Amino acid sequence: MLLYEQQDPQPVQTVKDGESVAVILDVTPFHAEGGGQLGDTGRLLAPSGVVEVTNTKKLPNGSTILIGHVTEGFVNSGEQVTAEINRQRKNDIARNHTATHLMHAALKEVLGAHVNQAGSYVGPDRLRFDFSHFSQVTEEELKKVEVIVNERILDSLDVDITETEISKAKAMGAMALFGEKYGDVVRVVSVPGFSMELCGGVHVKNTALIGMFKIISESSSGAGVRRIEAVTGHGALAFVNETEALVRNVAQGLKCRTNDILGRIESLQAELKNAEQKVNELADRIASSQLDEIESKVKNFKGVNALVQLVNVDDADALRTLGDKMRDKVGGVVVLANVASEDKINILAMATKDATKAGIHCGNIVKEVAKITGGNGGGRPDMAQAGGRDVNKLHEALEAAWNIIAGQVK
Repeated sequence: MLLYEQQDPQPVQTVKDGESVAVILDVTPFHAEGGGQLGDTGRLLAPSGVVEVTNTKKLPNGSTILIGHVTEGFVNSGEQVTAEINRQRKNDIARNHTATHLMHAALKEVLGAHVNQAGSYVGPDRLRFDFSHFSQVTEEELKKVEVIVNERILDSLDVDITETEISKAKAMGAMALFGEKYGDVVRVVSVPGFSMELCGGVHVKNTALIGMFKIISESSSGAGVRRIEAVTGHGALAFVNETEALVRNVAQGLKCRTNDILGRIESLQAELKNAEQKVNELADRIASSQLDEIESKVKNFKGVNALVQLVNVDDADALRTLGDKMRDKVGGVVVLANVASEDKINILAMATKDATKAGIHCGNIVKEVAKITGGNGGGRPDMAQAGGRDVNKLHEALEAAWNIIAGQVK
C-alpha cells in the first residue's frame, strides 16, 4: 500500500487521524469512476487505523487511486489492509448502469437508430442519460421505453461480460461511444438478444436484480440532445413511496379517498365554473348599475360629451369592457379610474371618432392624469391606459381630467 497526500506525487510514510490521503493498493476491489459512473466508496482497515474512502479514480497510467481521509488512528505505507466496499451503494450503481444500457437499446427501438449516447451520470440514487434526438420525446414514447425496459427486467436475462479484441467486439455488433478512446482489448457488456455495448463499468449479473425501472423526467440538455432521468431498485421504491404519500396528502386535502381524487377534482372544477359564472353575472349587474348613474355626471365641452368617474371593477379587462359601454352611452370621451390595490390605480380613457376629430387625445389625457398620481402611461387618440400609484392623489387627478378635456376640445 502506497500513501500520498492529496495533490502531492511524493509518497509519505504515515497519515494520521483527520488527515486527507490518497491510497494505491497492489490489488484493489474498488472500481474507479468513468464513463459517467461514480467511483466506489468504502473503508480500508489497517492494523492501527481506518481510512474512509470517499471516491475512486483512475490515473493516466492505469493505476486505481482511492481518495479519502483517516478517521481512526494512523496508517503506514506498506501495511496490509482489509478493503470494505459500500456494497449497497455499489449494487445500486450496478442496477442503474445496466438499466442505462437497456434504456439505450429501448430508445433505439422506439425512436430510431439515430439515437446515440451523448453523456451520462450513473450514481446510486439515479441515472441520467443524454442522447441525440431531434424533438421532445412524447409521453407515449416514454411509456413504450419504460415498458420495454421493465419487460427485459422481468425476463430475468443474464448479463454477459467478456473481454475481447476491439475488432472482434465491433464485428459482434457491440456499440462504441462516440469520442471514447478504447484499447486493443475491450470489455463487452451484453444482454443477449437485446443490448451489447463496450463498457468498463459495474453491472448486475441478471436483469431481474434491477428490480424496477421508472422514468422520472425528460428534458432538453442542448441543441439536438434530449435528457432522461430514471430510477431503479431502492430509488424506484423511494419514488413510489413519495408518490403514494403525495396522493394520500392530496386525497386528505380534497376530503376523499385516493381512488376518488379525479372525481372530486371534476366536481370542484364544476363548482368553480358555476361560481365564476355567478361572479361574472354579479359584475355585469354592478357595471350596469354604474351605467345607469352616469347621465347626471356627464358634462359637455363645445359639443363634446365627457365623463370622468371612479368606478368599481375587478380588473383591467373589466375596466375596458365598462369603458366601451360608457363611451358608447356618453357618445364622447370617458376617463375612468379603478383602485386595484393600495398602490395601484388603473386609468382608462376612451373616445368616439367624433370626439377625436374635435381634438380629444386619450393618450395625452391618461398621461397627465397618471403623472399626478405618480404613474405613467399613454396610447392612441381613441383609447389609452395608464397606471398610477398614489391613491391619495386620485381625486385631484380626476378633477384635473375635466380641465385637460376642456383644453383639448377645439
